[in-house]
Amino acid sequence: MKILIVNRLMGIRRGGGEYFDYYIARELQRMGNEVKFIVGRRLKAGGLLPLSEFDTVYISTPFLREYYHRLETSKLRIVRKVGSIILDLDLYLFERKVLNYIKRSTKCDFDIVQLCGLWRLGSWIEKRLKIPATIVWHGEPSKRCIKYGRHCSYHIAIGSAYAKVKNYIDANTLKLEPGVDVDLFAPKPESKIREALGLDLESILFLFVGRLIPVKNLSFMLQGFCEVLRENSKIHLLIVGDGPEMGSLIDFVKGNGMAANVTFTGNLRREEMVNYYSASDAFVMTSKYESFPLALLEAMSCSLPVIVPSIGWFPRLIRDGENGKLIDLDNVDSLRQAFSFVANNRAWRREAGARNRNIAREYSWESTAFRLISFYQQVVREK
Repeated sequence: MKILIVNRLMGIRRGGGEYFDYYIARELQRMGNEVKFIVGRRLKAGGLLPLSEFDTVYISTPFLREYYHRLETSKLRIVRKVGSIILDLDLYLFERKVLNYIKRSTKCDFDIVQLCGLWRLGSWIEKRLKIPATIVWHGEPSKRCIKYGRHCSYHIAIGSAYAKVKNYIDANTLKLEPGVDVDLFAPKPESKIREALGLDLESILFLFVGRLIPVKNLSFMLQGFCEVLRENSKIHLLIVGDGPEMGSLIDFVKGNGMAANVTFTGNLRREEMVNYYSASDAFVMTSKYESFPLALLEAMSCSLPVIVPSIGWFPRLIRDGENGKLIDLDNVDSLRQAFSFVANNRAWRREAGARNRNIAREYSWESTAFRLISFYQQVVREK
């Protein structure tokens, strides 16, 4: 089967949606399918994240998303509106160039066109090129998304996005869950990371992995960490990732006297991450919304207990007090108590981490790809 995957950010920066497409494509290709990518890249030279394992077309357009993230938390409605327009323009310019490329190309004889979000592009492909489009939803659709999405033939929803996509767009939506490579993301002997951070055997290392953007709610995480630090100076928070909020978060850390206990690493290579998971005692995520984050599964696969808010898909994976702690979103005291409990219970951390390792074994990219290709085979037969 020939499958075309379109992903706006794959060549620029990679998050959950990008890694989902990458690992799924790798499995599909291993199964004997032909996979091609169309991905975005910045206009300026350098900074490209190549996708060398696949036949890949890079589409250059202005990358405006960072401006959107700077404006989206403004208290002024007009500023937030401008931010939304900028984000829409970022997508529109990319979608137009992809549409024109597909229209001109003589090599686009694909069985399936799969889009990471990009519901407007999907509707254009259906309407103007008469090619069925499949939308993969990593987040719940807005009213505008629903309007465009209804023009697309097929839908796949990840985690907590499934209910809304099924109810408002397509009752036949396929529900998928991400996988994890449990052989790669497995506990390893303690590395030199703790030593580099100056942590002794009694210190507790909490880890966050992700983009430093408003939806990740890192200001709330730091507020809770600041509170628990007053009662326990032997804790440390490691923040892995980059993004437009980096500067303000560093300022908060310095302004609250936490510089010795909070470390920002910036972006790290994928192959390095298992060492950081293995060096940590617990994983923490305080996002305002998550569908089904890959970093959570990776942390669980590395035998880490977790602290997460009781939203979205989290309560389906995490049982409070058994394999992690569920907190009330934006409740600083709830987060403080979770930090304190995890830091003060070494035996519980070990038991909860072992449970999470067993849970992670239930999720594999192979089984996810098998469900996806079975869906596509049915789609092609019906065509």
